[in-house]
Amino acid sequence: MKNEKLSKVNERLNELESRKDNLQSEVKEILQAVEDSIQAYAMGEVDEATVQKAKSILEAKTKEIGELEEMIQRVRAVRESVVIESIPFIKTDREKKVEAIQKRYDSKIPEVIAARNELLKKQYELGQIAREVSSANNEFNAVMIELGESPSLYGATLNESKVFSPQGFTNESDCIGVLENVQKQAYSGNLPQWVGGGSK
Repeated sequence: MKNEKLSKVNERLNELESRKDNLQSEVKEILQAVEDSIQAYAMGEVDEATVQKAKSILEAKTKEIGELEEMIQRVRAVRESVVIESIPFIKTDREKKVEAIQKRYDSKIPEVIAARNELLKKQYELGQIAREVSSANNEFNAVMIELGESPSLYGATLNESKVFSPQGFTNESDCIGVLENVQKQAYSGNLPQWVGGGSK
């Protein structure tokens, strides 16, 4: 939220302080000029009027700096009152922003939960398919026994994907589940590269 009143006061304060800095630089130069004119007067190169003129300029500039400093202090006081006056509006603005963010956050939660539930349903379906290999093995053994042959001791195995691999034997991108740590990283703003659009 841009505070127009405060911006204008800050702009005026910057102008005054810039003028003061410029004047202080001028005063340094004038001081040197006064010293030079006094030295020149002592050696008879200039008259006393020249020295007095340099001193008058120095006094005028010094007085102007004092007046500027007084104005700067007054503008700073105005700025302080504007800041104090602005605090309630700034707080209200933040509250409105946080409230809007909270609404967006809350509206996203059901979508995330639905996606999680869908993942679990798909994992369940995948598990159901994987368990069909037992039926195939049982049918095979039944036929072998009927033929008077020895059944398969262990049966055929299915090449299954890992739900997750905490030991790291399977790449995370090849697993069908998500480790808690990876979920926390995603929530904190660090998507794994294999998700796409993020970085580890």
